[in-house]
Amino acid sequence: MVILLENNSKVNEMSRNKRILISVILLVLMCASALITLSACSLTDLGSGIHVHSNGVYYTVYPFKFYATVHGFDQTDDAAQIYAIPSHVRYLGAKYAVTKFDIPSNLDGIDSDWYRIVHGGGYAKELVVPKTVESISLREPIGLSDSNYDFKNLTSITVDAENEHYKSVDGVLYTADGSGMLFYPPAKSNAYFTMPKEVTHIYSTAKFDKIEAIREFYVESGSQTYRAINGAIYTFDGSKLLYYPRGKHTDTFVIPKEMTYFDCNFFRNNKYIKYFQAEEGNSVYSAIDGNVYSADGGILLFRKSSDDNVALALPQSVKIVYGDALSGVKYLYIPSSLEKVVFEVGSFYGEINSKNPLGKVQYVFFESDTLPDYARYVQFKSAYLGVTREQFRLAVDGDFGQLQPLNL
Repeated sequence: MVILLENNSKVNEMSRNKRILISVILLVLMCASALITLSACSLTDLGSGIHVHSNGVYYTVYPFKFYATVHGFDQTDDAAQIYAIPSHVRYLGAKYAVTKFDIPSNLDGIDSDWYRIVHGGGYAKELVVPKTVESISLREPIGLSDSNYDFKNLTSITVDAENEHYKSVDGVLYTADGSGMLFYPPAKSNAYFTMPKEVTHIYSTAKFDKIEAIREFYVESGSQTYRAINGAIYTFDGSKLLYYPRGKHTDTFVIPKEMTYFDCNFFRNNKYIKYFQAEEGNSVYSAIDGNVYSADGGILLFRKSSDDNVALALPQSVKIVYGDALSGVKYLYIPSSLEKVVFEVGSFYGEINSKNPLGKVQYVFFESDTLPDYARYVQFKSAYLGVTREQFRLAVDGDFGQLQPLNL
């Protein structure tokens, strides 16, 4: 019995020594791997990251931070290709968790040839995000056309169910709690999109209003941030238009009665909308002959026409012409019943200067052969007189008495 116990003790001691030896060997191998890495890279490289291309994936490893960022994939002509972000990558024997997916937006710190390959243009239809990814940036690269954008044919994004930072709903990328909409795949073909009620912030990278396929927007019942009116997305109170579907090819926009903020730049950039109507009950805006006026018709706020050399007849109610409302107008008709009309110099599209304050307007017609009293605000030469911006502000406030013609 004593001999047996002594033998067992020797066996246990040998096993323990073996485990210690294996641990030492593993430690030596790890140190050797680290030394190899350090010898292959400068300290600067280790700090700023090392660019790697392996197995069709472009990524940067950060040895001192123990993580990696994936930037892109080999370009493909396969319409069924799927871009799958790996959860881990390897470099010189070491394994790094992929915590970021970031499309580089410029060449800073990146070899130009490598950058061009990353953005070589691909046809992958799906992007798969693993659970390890904590940060995603899907910026369009600076200086590259849409035809060279890797994700121009993306129809869906799929996120691992265990990812704690992101989720996908019907192929669209959101934050994990659903409060932020991050990215809408450019090639998604749905004609309708419903904004989930949980969304309280739409990031600039979403760009779902740039998708030609979408004809109508809806907002899920229960949202406290957004609402849909006539297929467009507004603030919850309906006062401001936020997103208008690009695929809605109608030439007339109806201003809802709730709308109190009119963004001219938005409508100027829409190539389909040319005419406006206002719902009854709107206390801020009205529409006359398809143009936007103040509710009482006294201020011409905006007109939209892509045609030059058009004629514009001012209504009897107008007293003030605002912004660039005369863009494209060649023939201007003024009814004799008007008491006075004030033109802001900035209202006229074209080269504005003291010799030509009305820009492209070449002819002004009055209904009466006898010039009305307000004609002192207009100089009848090859061009016609406007007022300065400061004078215009006085007119908007109803103080016409201090208006003086420009001294040409």
